Amino acid sequence: MATAQVLFQRFYYVVSMKEVGVRDIALGAIFLASKVEEHPRRPRDILNVYDELVELEGGAAFGSVHEPDIIAGEIQILCKLGFNVQVQQPHGFMINYLRSLELTDDEELTQKAWNYMNDSGAVIDH
Repeated sequence: MATAQVLFQRFYYVVSMKEVGVRDIALGAIFLASKVEEHPRRPRDILNVYDELVELEGGAAFGSVHEPDIIAGEIQILCKLGFNVQVQQPHGFMINYLRSLELTDDEELTQKAWNYMNDSGAVIDH
């Protein structure tokens, strides 16, 4: 999800949200991120989760989505980012530092460090 978040943010650095709807780009970013991270998911899997979340929120207000919409979102991201979709997440570095300092057994510290890494992805750097 962190990679999808980065791809989503990068896309909207170069494209206005008024130009391109958020839903298809968000789903396209998740689909593309699954490939980038080498854990590919089928568009149908992403749609199943989306449908469940929409159902929890009360339904039809979000509209229906189909597999071609996800693929179109992915293609828009790829084109606008010039196929530059490499993302270096800080989580791996953090784990390596904790290992080198022999602190991986400290669950509270490890969890706090992981939370900081997750929160750092939510900060938009202008």
